[in-house]
Amino acid sequence: MSDKSMQSAIENFKYICRNEFGYLLRDFGFQEIEYPPSEFKNEFKIRFVRNDFTVIVEGIHYGMAATVDLQDMKGRKIFPRLLNPDFQPNPGKTPKFKSTSQEEDIKEEARLLYKYGMDLLKGNFVVFERAFEKRRLSRAEYQNRRNFGIAVQEAVEAFKNRDWLKVIKSLEPYEDRISPKMARKLKSAREHIYQRE
Repeated sequence: MSDKSMQSAIENFKYICRNEFGYLLRDFGFQEIEYPPSEFKNEFKIRFVRNDFTVIVEGIHYGMAATVDLQDMKGRKIFPRLLNPDFQPNPGKTPKFKSTSQEEDIKEEARLLYKYGMDLLKGNFVVFERAFEKRRLSRAEYQNRRNFGIAVQEAVEAFKNRDWLKVIKSLEPYEDRISPKMARKLKSAREHIYQRE
């Protein structure tokens, strides 16, 4: 991409952002603040700042998509979809909204912020706190499921290697969740350990 076409693409990106998020500037006291110059900066990035929080729009995937972050004064970030009380994040699953372009992503995120973030835009951070907690719990649940899967895999391998202590160590924290087959492996590992004693 030539410098001229790159600059044109950047200006088009910023134009779309300013147009779709214009209500932040017009109605809610935000200002567009430029990022300081940086050698490795993503030029497809714009931020709207108010004294209590910031909206960051960033073009990603070589112009094929965009992300929007809402950042509070503590530096914590959420995305507009989390403001919807009915939305339940599920890491690893693709959201129902499938964009076809960067512009569509920007329009959708602007619409979600306006629809579900009105209280936040008016300065009520309760909705932000709820959304942040929802995200935190979702990530913790995902990590727990991931750790459980890893523990089961480790226990299966340890059982093959007759490493009874590792079977017990891997499965005991999840004893109330393991399958009947894994419960039999845990029981067998305990029996082998107790026979040694």
